[in-house]
Amino acid sequence: MRHDEQWAGELLKTLLGAQRWVARGMPGAPDGTHDLDLLFDDGRRIAVEVKSHTSPRRAAFEAELEKINPISTPSLKAGWEVNIEVPDDGAKGDQGCPPLLKQIVPRLSSLLERIEAEDLHHRVRHMSGARGRDDQQEIDLVSQLRSLGVTHAYPASWVQPGTTNLRRTDPVTWFGSGDIAATVEEHIGRRYGSVQNAIEEGADEVHLLIWLPLGVTRSDATSAAVGRLAPGGNWPSMPNDMGGLDSVWVTRFSVASVFPELHGFPSQIWQFTDSGPYCWTLGWQRSEPGRPS
Repeated sequence: MRHDEQWAGELLKTLLGAQRWVARGMPGAPDGTHDLDLLFDDGRRIAVEVKSHTSPRRAAFEAELEKINPISTPSLKAGWEVNIEVPDDGAKGDQGCPPLLKQIVPRLSSLLERIEAEDLHHRVRHMSGARGRDDQQEIDLVSQLRSLGVTHAYPASWVQPGTTNLRRTDPVTWFGSGDIAATVEEHIGRRYGSVQNAIEEGADEVHLLIWLPLGVTRSDATSAAVGRLAPGGNWPSMPNDMGGLDSVWVTRFSVASVFPELHGFPSQIWQFTDSGPYCWTLGWQRSEPGRPS
């Protein structure tokens, strides 16, 4: 299973008190099968479909990375992890992901060779700005990497020596209440066949869980939830139509969301039902408006 599906199972099992979860949408399953089932001691079954919310440009970039990683670079002694910044969807001109990668890959190996030969690892780990004692060659090296969209690079023990692994730099994105509501509307509007099939199969409940991208920080909506502002303050609006779903969940894709006892639960979890929106906060309590059903 994909990590986002496994983490969804762990998260919802903990939140809803399920006995266990089982995978459904594995390779070989019929088309249109939902991702997992939550099973309860009383025999109830909740069908869950899991989606990750991302922009078309970032999704295209991830697809390209899957095709080219890992990149063979036998001239390198170490295995390198290189993070690349992805242009926003509103970027002008032909700066899409495939053209960007075509520029990066041929030039990257020679730049990494220089880093190893001249022991400049410290200059590219965080791509810090020029310092007074840097010579012009170091400044030029950093400038060339930045021109390729590289935000940081480092030898990684999990990457095989003589290979390079490209990753997307996680953007810092602020999701406000309007963004959360729009995300819910967008995914409900797609009318996923797996959701409709689960409804027709007679699951006791059918849920959709949407992971927000990595890098999302606390938004105005979640800050409002922590402050317990009056309903209608900065709470996201309900979707016009739940599309037959019993719950839609929206939260950040992070280990902290799934294992709060280890990481302090810094991210709130939104749940939308026919009764209204809820926000799960620290201690697994849902704040107003609304009460758990």
